[in-house]
Amino acid sequence: MPVKNKMPINLHLIPDKKTDPLPINKMIWLVFLVCFILLVCLLSFLLWPVDEVKNSVWFWCCSLLFPTVFGLMLYGLRQLSYENSLTYIRHWNDNHEKLEKELIKKGQEPVHFLESFYCTPIGESNLCQAIINGEEPLKPIYLAEYRTTVSLGQLSPAIGKRNNNEYAERLEVLLKKIAPSLNNSLNKNYKEANLKVRIKHDGIISDSDVLLLWHQVLNHEQIRDVIFTSEDDGLLWIDHWLDDKSSTDIAISVEIHLLKEPLQNHVESVSVLILGRADWYLDREVTPKAAIHRPVKIDNLTESLTDALRWGKLVEQGSSDYFFWHSQVSPEMLTEVTITLDSVEHPINQGKSFDLDPTFGLPDKAVGNIALILACEKAYSENENQLILLRDSSYQVCTVRPLSVH
Repeated sequence: MPVKNKMPINLHLIPDKKTDPLPINKMIWLVFLVCFILLVCLLSFLLWPVDEVKNSVWFWCCSLLFPTVFGLMLYGLRQLSYENSLTYIRHWNDNHEKLEKELIKKGQEPVHFLESFYCTPIGESNLCQAIINGEEPLKPIYLAEYRTTVSLGQLSPAIGKRNNNEYAERLEVLLKKIAPSLNNSLNKNYKEANLKVRIKHDGIISDSDVLLLWHQVLNHEQIRDVIFTSEDDGLLWIDHWLDDKSSTDIAISVEIHLLKEPLQNHVESVSVLILGRADWYLDREVTPKAAIHRPVKIDNLTESLTDALRWGKLVEQGSSDYFFWHSQVSPEMLTEVTITLDSVEHPINQGKSFDLDPTFGLPDKAVGNIALILACEKAYSENENQLILLRDSSYQVCTVRPLSVH
């Protein structure tokens, strides 16, 4: 669940390692010591009182012994300073490495994709296979009043009256399609789970109206704890949820994209994902299908992409074998990402890349759920790593891995 006061893990905020101090150059110190002794000896010879014997023990102590002892003391203090500095820096760097390893370990903690339930224009199951096989939900629809044709992926019942009541009726019908399977799964697998529901929708009707429909259709005691997340940005809510250890074990992510008015290239969908923390399913009958690693908001392109690959353990693997999904991404951004992934030695295989926009269309508010459904279904069926690049309020990237190689 979103936690606004939690900061995402960022390795780049760790202070840099320090370089070891330069070791003492013994030859330079030897030359310095000899020159210092000779200088003191010369001064002693020139400034020695004329009435004092220059061959006395005291003369040689002042000329040789004292400057030698003083020079050795200076060398010892310099050596002590060097060793103290070296100890401090190595302790600093050891702590740096420990903190970095701890953050990487924490950053690599996944959430598990357990189940999904959805309605899309091309089906209610095996969405990834349908898309890969060439199914296209975008259909040309002629709007007589506007005398134009738009490409639109509509769910049934289709848009007709274009008012809020019709929107609510359509949403109720679609939730009822999902409800039997979802209720059955909740009763069978998650009776004792501590769970919450997040709902993200288009805002055409109010949160309270959506909540009323939700409770009417899904009359289940465990899913009374519902929050609305209209400000959530794509997949980044998962980042916050991973950092909030006091939060729930199971998150039910509901994303709704229904249209009141037809919009060019938009595809309607209602989707429900059940995600669990990595250790929740142990000793339970639920079998997770894929591991979703920490999503990364793209600020600095190289750093963000490297972090996403690191969280998904692709950096450790040294593998560039992954399937690449992208949705709602501009051509300019896609070009930059392609070049950057190539520069960090994880190039995109063009034979394993899929652009959702011209085929599946624009998922809009549901882009996070739709991207996860596709990537997780493919990871599970093909036993292959997945990389997601999408745009919601911001650009973000996320790695999904099949659990058989996790």
